Amino acid sequence: MDELLEDFVAETREMLEALGGELISWEEDPGDRARLDSIFRFLHTVKGNCGFVDLPRLEALSHAAEDALADVRAGRRTADAALVSGVLAVIDRVGDMVDAIEAGETFPEGGDEALTAALQPAASPVTALVAPTAPASAAGSRTAQPQRTIRIPVELLDKVMSGVSDMVLARNELARHLREGQVEPQVHEPFDRLSAIIADVRDAMTRTRMQRVESLFSGLPRMVRDLASELGKQVHVEIAGNEVELDREMVEIIRDPLTHIVRNAIDHGIEVVPLRRAAGKAEVGRLTVSARQTGNKILIDIVDDGRGINEKRLIEKAVAAGIVDAAEAAHLSRAEVFDLMFEAGLSTAETVTAISGRGVGMDVVRANIERIGGSIEIDSTPGMGTRVTLRVPLTLTIIPAVTLGIGQQRFGIPRSSVEEIVHLTEGTLEIDEVGGAMLARIRDRRLPCLMASHVLRLSDDGPDATRPVIVLRHAGGYFALMVDEVFGHEELVIKPAAPAIIATGLYAGTTLTDDGHPILLLEVSGLARAGGLAIDALERRARLPDTGPALPRRTMQVLLFDALDGTRRAMPVGVLDRLEEVSPDAITIEGGRKLVVIRESILPLDGLETAGEVGTTLRLLRLTDGHGEIAYAVNEALEIRDVDAAVIAGGGAEGEDPIVLIDGVATRIVAPYQLFARHSRNPSRVVKPVCRLPADDTWIQNFVRPMVEAAGYRVVAADTPDDADLAILAHDVEPAAATAREVIRLRADPGATDDSSIYRYDQAALMGALRRHAGRA
Repeated sequence: MDELLEDFVAETREMLEALGGELISWEEDPGDRARLDSIFRFLHTVKGNCGFVDLPRLEALSHAAEDALADVRAGRRTADAALVSGVLAVIDRVGDMVDAIEAGETFPEGGDEALTAALQPAASPVTALVAPTAPASAAGSRTAQPQRTIRIPVELLDKVMSGVSDMVLARNELARHLREGQVEPQVHEPFDRLSAIIADVRDAMTRTRMQRVESLFSGLPRMVRDLASELGKQVHVEIAGNEVELDREMVEIIRDPLTHIVRNAIDHGIEVVPLRRAAGKAEVGRLTVSARQTGNKILIDIVDDGRGINEKRLIEKAVAAGIVDAAEAAHLSRAEVFDLMFEAGLSTAETVTAISGRGVGMDVVRANIERIGGSIEIDSTPGMGTRVTLRVPLTLTIIPAVTLGIGQQRFGIPRSSVEEIVHLTEGTLEIDEVGGAMLARIRDRRLPCLMASHVLRLSDDGPDATRPVIVLRHAGGYFALMVDEVFGHEELVIKPAAPAIIATGLYAGTTLTDDGHPILLLEVSGLARAGGLAIDALERRARLPDTGPALPRRTMQVLLFDALDGTRRAMPVGVLDRLEEVSPDAITIEGGRKLVVIRESILPLDGLETAGEVGTTLRLLRLTDGHGEIAYAVNEALEIRDVDAAVIAGGGAEGEDPIVLIDGVATRIVAPYQLFARHSRNPSRVVKPVCRLPADDTWIQNFVRPMVEAAGYRVVAADTPDDADLAILAHDVEPAAATAREVIRLRADPGATDDSSIYRYDQAALMGALRRHAGRA
């Protein structure tokens, strides 16, 4: 295929994708001149391009559709369903022919005459289309202008992205050497500049992999229209969030699961018109597909206003299929009932059709979503409708992971698969061996337990209950994995591993840590299969038998927030005093010590690594243990949620914060005890430093005093007997008998440099002096 033909195929594909649901929307509103013009321009462009590349058959088809739409534009014909169907058929044929051209195949002859005939008007003339003609400027304002683009091979993008990732790893290793070695101070500034440049390049390259979900949603209106017509239903589809961007690989991976869910909603969710009318609903069913970004996750909601899910019938089907017994079914929560839909072969439909079937294929849908670190949730109200929510990571290239030590080697595991990390704590974790299999008893449940070293065939000294145990979530169930050590949390830049490694089914990719150590990313489902676990409904079948009345579940309220490094964390509400906002000027970093001035107090600051993370305003959580206070920097406070207090108690051993799963996101709970213990050497100031100011100096009282109080000092008059940490005087004033441990003198002459006084309008110098003296007070 020559270059001109390649450009024709690529441009036609782009236009077909951009056209998306324009035809369906135009059918609903024939008076929308902008959409009509957009469709007309597409056909006109294809016709013109076909003349250049010598495709007469494709040119004739597009010309016929263009003529039909020209009659509509001129008011000689109305845009009815027959015309829309005819134009849709022509556009489908255009797409099929383009596919054949790209594949180097010959498209079968015949069928064009029927398509052209379908574009002809009915036997009798039709009424002229009554529609206001939109001015050219108005139509243009409603049509997005194309961006200037170039086409480059995806393989080249991947190669450049791999090079950028290597630069990031090399930068991180160099930073470690700079921290550990004796380096000249002047080296740090150019290194920081280099780090910022690399970060910008990495962000730019990551954005090149991003694609608007519009390309994922564009085909849905047509599919909904055709399927509803086939089933004799009326369905209106609404699309929202087209501007949200997602990794292009992710778009292709979730395309089939999304299509399956939408077809389910139309086939088994939305009722036919007589049933909707009898239920008091609008005759036209509504299907909404929307996307939004929250943190490093993309949420896709598919909502219909159909009949909903019959929970009772779902349970009956599950019992009849032997998935659960009647005793188990009686204790299932609402969420667990909906999880039954993901069991293979289970359907509540009277007949399973070729179109869809709730439960049939949904196990594959969830497996595909969880394979990429995502999750799927279902909520339904009988008679009102169903909501299906897909949570998928923003990109497959950079994955939040927990790094582990297994058999003298390091591995990573996706953080989205980790429910919690448990250490041996009295009453929390017990390891038993039953019939040659290991079981981990964690509070009120018993889970299958695997020795990671055995599964990976690494050297090991045998089971040891003092080792950390990671509870992993997969396919609706849980199992425990015993490892040698948990190192911490890292953002890993994942690269494809060698085919022989991937073929084992145990690994999802490879990467390097900041210190240059190679790491393999573990595949959770592969570990379960290699360990001989039956994944389906692990958690439901692992419940301990009832031994009496259940103890009430104790919960703890936590505040969810996004940290400055982009991770999701939570803070127990019991230590939270209030939220604050400060400017960057209020922060002081001296060595490893970080302080922040909040009105009248100087507090230790946590959650902030470098001053470069601070924007124009810094949000803080003000925490207290009843005796002292700490400020914790956050990017955004989200909401208050309840979590299992036992999970929090089970973590936190050996300096590790516990991790819990909240809304499908692995969330690190900040342990207050460890947080305040880290700052015990720098206790919060309960008694403010005292500054002595002359009461008779009007300028100092009006100009300087507000700054002193804002820096956290308690102000006293010059003639009071109170002990003072600092005194501020005019340059030519003799100190009073009751002075202070240190004195700041303010001079009126900006040019004098013969002493240690400060020019009185040098605000930066004065604030710096106030902070230095406060730190020594």
